[in-house]
Amino acid sequence: MPNALHVLLIQARSCGRSSEEGMARDPRSHVMMDGEEVTGEGRRADEVTITTVGEYLVCAYLERGGATEAVLASPRRVLITTRAGGDDSQGTDRRGSRCHRVGGPRRISRVRASRVGCHRTARMVARRCGRGHPAPRVVSGYVCRRRSLLVTCRAYERKIVFRVRRR
Repeated sequence: MPNALHVLLIQARSCGRSSEEGMARDPRSHVMMDGEEVTGEGRRADEVTITTVGEYLVCAYLERGGATEAVLASPRRVLITTRAGGDDSQGTDRRGSRCHRVGGPRRISRVRASRVGCHRTARMVARRCGRGHPAPRVVSGYVCRRRSLLVTCRAYERKIVFRVRRR
């Protein structure tokens, strides 16, 4: 019995147990391969045009005789953004936008944001990261690293940099 491969690009937290379940989780899913017969090893490169901003998960399902034998989810999500306005377009120059001071007990200052809105996102991440000691490694999906007094938080192409005072 031949193997069939389904590959979907969906906006969901997980792939589900079958391609049908994956498509049910996101009715607007993008089908990249729809049950094509596969045998052995191989490679394939496909392109898909996505016009909706958001985070997508690439899911692959290997099926035999209508039963799913294997499900594979991409280790990283695909992030689709726009530069034509909105929160994603702010701070697109190399050094980012200046977001002023946050203050507080750690005297958070020199907040800069690249591809992140200052008010709602950058200052909130800086405030929450600077609150704890030791500083949390992940804040609202941003992975934060501290080197001396400089803290850098990243999520995909978005970046927030700020200074804290010593404790």
